[in-house]
Amino acid sequence: MLELVHGSTFPKHIPSLCEYLNQHKEVGKRGVSADEWSMVLNFCNEIVPDCSNFQDDGAWPLLLDDYVEWYREKENK
Repeated sequence: MLELVHGSTFPKHIPSLCEYLNQHKEVGKRGVSADEWSMVLNFCNEIVPDCSNFQDDGAWPLLLDDYVEWYREKENK
């Protein structure tokens, strides 16, 4: 659903975020909370595609903190 709703608007963030969600089955089991869903839009609007302006001590949901950590590790390989 994330790809369908936001994919064309945020082509730099959404495919990578969907890849992360697909690799982490525990998220698939519990689903994405309403807070996480709404914060994805804020995240895509505020954070540059390479996540360089993401602050680890920000008020983001844990799901997005974990995504950025995963993204940075993936990009550093």
